[in-house]
Amino acid sequence: MSQPNSTKYFDPFYFIPFVIAWVAAVVYLTMHQQGDFVIGVNNQHTALGSFYFRYASWLGNTITYLWIFIAFLILRKRREAKMLVGIVLLTTVVIMTMKAFCFPPNLRPKAFLVDIPLKFVEGVKVYTQNSFPSGHTAGAFGWTLFLALLYKKPWFSVLMVGIAISVGLARVYLTQHFLLDVTVGSLIGIMATLIVKFITDRFYP
Repeated sequence: MSQPNSTKYFDPFYFIPFVIAWVAAVVYLTMHQQGDFVIGVNNQHTALGSFYFRYASWLGNTITYLWIFIAFLILRKRREAKMLVGIVLLTTVVIMTMKAFCFPPNLRPKAFLVDIPLKFVEGVKVYTQNSFPSGHTAGAFGWTLFLALLYKKPWFSVLMVGIAISVGLARVYLTQHFLLDVTVGSLIGIMATLIVKFITDRFYP
């Protein structure tokens, strides 16, 4: 049985920007009401922002995991491919369980802020229920942290956390989630990655 090296689970170039963003989000949440951040972001809609965030949101989809999984198989990195499957499965189970049993129906911004004239991005289907937590955000933080820990390059880690944060912002920009949803979703993605990596390193070195 292998004893995991703790340095395998911490990348300052990923975690420091994440912690700064996460603490800022938590401070904001303690000082504002539910929906304030969505309204503020919604008031900043632009053509460029709508284009960027519409496609940035896709990076939190399961299909992104599939492409990375295929890339690992092509590169003959079977162990990494299996870990990626473990991350997406654990993340999905946690997210779906919380959505289905812990917080139903949990209205999304479109249904919660019915008295606010919100702007929506053309071509994006906006949902109304099961807002908490954000699965896209959890997914994005899951695969970006996994790759950051795998390659441990400062510029790459900063890029990865930047992508993950962009996905979280995209979910708010597209009026799919509240700030609380993406804040908790990010933690779920990170914890799922660390748990799967720890178990794999310890029992399947």
